[in-house]
Amino acid sequence: CKRTAQEEPVGPAETVVYLRGTFNNWDLSVPMEYSQQYGYLATLDLPAGNHEFKFADESWQKLDLGFVGTPIKFGEQTPLGPQGGNLRVILDNPTNLIFALVIAPDKSASLRVISGDTPERADSAAADGR
Repeated sequence: CKRTAQEEPVGPAETVVYLRGTFNNWDLSVPMEYSQQYGYLATLDLPAGNHEFKFADESWQKLDLGFVGTPIKFGEQTPLGPQGGNLRVILDNPTNLIFALVIAPDKSASLRVISGDTPERADSAAADGR
């Protein structure tokens, strides 16, 4: 039996976190999975092109995390901020990406985006961000 997003643990964000962007018309189709060990994770197969996104709750009221001046570099931690601008990845080829979001108890947040070729890479991406 598959759990719905509302039944998932919500973690330090205190709400269900969604990955929302141009690839899903900014909708609620990509809830992040939360674990105490790794934070919030989502894996997506994205086509080549320019993709903009943010992390938000259902209404954009409790949570709206985005760009605060540091461009995304694959495999590196990127700081995020409340009501920040749209984040962006530009892909030359279709790519499976893992989005690993860490929200600290003080509500500071960071993101690591890596290629999702292997499960071990997802584990290391999330663990390194803590």
